[in-house]
Amino acid sequence: MMDKDLNIMESILDKLVSTDDYRRIHLTHNSTRGIFIPSYGVIFTIPAPRSAFDLLLQNFRAFESGEHVAVVNHGQMMDGADRKSTEQLQEEIVYFLQQYADAIRQLKNQDKVTVIYSNQTIQSSEVSWPSTPVVLPGFTVTTHYKDIDAFREGRVNAEEFSKMLSIRSSDVTQEKQPALAIFINALQTMLHSRSAGTFDLVGPISQIQLNDFGTILSFETNFLSANSFEYYFSTDPEAFLSSGGGRVQAQNPGSGVNVWTRFSQIDTVSTEILKKALRSFEDNILHLITQYAATLDVSQPQASLVLAVKINQLSPQIPSRVVYKVQNKDIRAFAERKLQKDAFLKRINNFRYYHLQ
Repeated sequence: MMDKDLNIMESILDKLVSTDDYRRIHLTHNSTRGIFIPSYGVIFTIPAPRSAFDLLLQNFRAFESGEHVAVVNHGQMMDGADRKSTEQLQEEIVYFLQQYADAIRQLKNQDKVTVIYSNQTIQSSEVSWPSTPVVLPGFTVTTHYKDIDAFREGRVNAEEFSKMLSIRSSDVTQEKQPALAIFINALQTMLHSRSAGTFDLVGPISQIQLNDFGTILSFETNFLSANSFEYYFSTDPEAFLSSGGGRVQAQNPGSGVNVWTRFSQIDTVSTEILKKALRSFEDNILHLITQYAATLDVSQPQASLVLAVKINQLSPQIPSRVVYKVQNKDIRAFAERKLQKDAFLKRINNFRYYHLQ
């Protein structure tokens, strides 16, 4: 049930903060991601449609002839004046909290609903992003579920509800941390599979650092069966030639944005194979935590490292979301050999959510 609620809330927030049509293509996988953490509440991270999107086009490296790619021709990009201001974005998020957030079931009175908007969210080793200034500052909007419930029941009005919100720009850390970038790259490398019968990382890893809470990494995975295939499309069909296996092949290198979608016919795969593949995927995540988490900044003992995985598959026996959470004090104790590996692994909490059956 929680998974269904989060899916709905993600799509609503995406629509509210969206300003243009190119987000529908999700060229950089800039979609809102929701994470439910027991004893805290729900955190939504919204990657900003940064001006770096323009830089993606400017720095696009043409593919070699013969490589399987697709090109989306682009016209004039959105002028900076057309983008929503920080005030407009905050108004949309407050509207979301007032009108929709009460529908998140399983939340209790003291649980928090936090919405994080940040320009520093997407980190991907697949694209060489240049160092760019932040156009809009990151910010967080936080409230308790009991306040949302009070507004929906008419016990407080809009002005009173607004005073109950905590809106802060200082909560989102924007400082560069090489150790975190290395951790993310190691995570991407280990979770990329591209082999049949495995779960494979899809898209980039969304990264947020929230003061007084910790580091949140979220990402998605798909199962690759033997029947998986890739679909490519282009707005310039003259540049492509149909080829066998349902693919198209570039005849001339082009400039634009590489777009592809992978499909997997998992209905022919047994539940046991899916479970085995997921165990292997999760073992890789735990291995990364034990090997590299100690290299991160763990100076705040009560802060946490959170890894949230959205699993794109339809089997009701496989979780649709898994969240791993470990406190910095336990990471430090393990690094200082005060905790053995088995004891450290037991300190890594994991929360699993399934499709509504």
